[in-house]
Amino acid sequence: LTTINIGKNRIEDRGAIALAKTINNNKSIITINLRDNGIGDEGGRALGHSLVKNNTIIIFNLRDNKIGNKGAKALLSSLEVNNAMVIVDLSYNLEKINFLLLRRKRMKT
Repeated sequence: LTTINIGKNRIEDRGAIALAKTINNNKSIITINLRDNGIGDEGGRALGHSLVKNNTIIIFNLRDNKIGNKGAKALLSSLEVNNAMVIVDLSYNLEKINFLLLRRKRMKT
């Protein structure tokens, strides 16, 4: 299993928190689509914390949720540690998050 695609399933914070626990140490998932699930700051924070421990996910779609600045900050903080992540899509969330699409490309040394 390399992809989790559960967009538009209304998992909300409760489901995001449960999913975060399962992806903490998963080494096979590389793409997660959680688009339009009603996920808020609490779920965003849980997912952000799980990305600190998981270094295989490279694409994370959280578009069209209810994530505000607190959840977005937790997700972005995880990128300081997670070197694998390439795309995090937080477009169309709450509080007019200042970034619509964050792309981080690893620099080749």
